[in-house]
Amino acid sequence: MSRWHLERAVYLLGHEGPQTKPYDTPGAALDALIEEVRLLNEADNTYMYPPFELEPEEIRLIAESDLAEMYRGGLHPNLIRAFAGAWGIDYVATYRAAGL
Repeated sequence: MSRWHLERAVYLLGHEGPQTKPYDTPGAALDALIEEVRLLNEADNTYMYPPFELEPEEIRLIAESDLAEMYRGGLHPNLIRAFAGAWGIDYVATYRAAGL
């Protein structure tokens, strides 16, 4: 897994703002975020962040809001909590349902 890219995406999608408000789902927000960063890199090759290099499983984790697997995969709990809050997910209930 490209941990840094996954953490960066979860961080950016974990705040109520331009990355999340216009979208109904984390998957739609992620698609837009990936495209935005790609375009910024095309326009300026010195843009501070490289394009996202997410594996299909990482995309699935975000698109399906699979908080339990994010946690099992070692993502920082604060990133997961902020992501859950931005998308209205009860992370405690999700953890309990997953046996965490």
